[in-house]
Amino acid sequence: MARILIAAKDSPVRKAIHGALAGAGHKVRCVDHGAAAHAALQAEPAELVICDAFLPVIDGVALMMIGRQDWRGLPFLLMSEDPNLAEALSSIEVAVDGVIAKPFSVHALRHEVARLLPIGSEAA
Repeated sequence: MARILIAAKDSPVRKAIHGALAGAGHKVRCVDHGAAAHAALQAEPAELVICDAFLPVIDGVALMMIGRQDWRGLPFLLMSEDPNLAEALSSIEVAVDGVIAKPFSVHALRHEVARLLPIGSEAA
């Protein structure tokens, strides 16, 4: 069981991801903007952050960049309507752990989560 933080601006998206991952045995926390995600990570560490690339207050890309400094090794999965986001970020030399294009299936989400989680923290 892994501790996963979800930062998504849309409540239905947060609820759907929460249900899919909590149902798979993960401990899931949800917030609706980047500053809340940063505060949540300071209060309780996570093993994976799933966030909208474009969030209010602090966007997901900026949150990931902060995370690279504050929580080394913490993987970030960015959600975006733009399927070319990973390529765009790499063109400006921003390394990203993963990007999942919206809309996505529960299967695709669980696949990315399993790929990014540290060995031994995957849900059964």
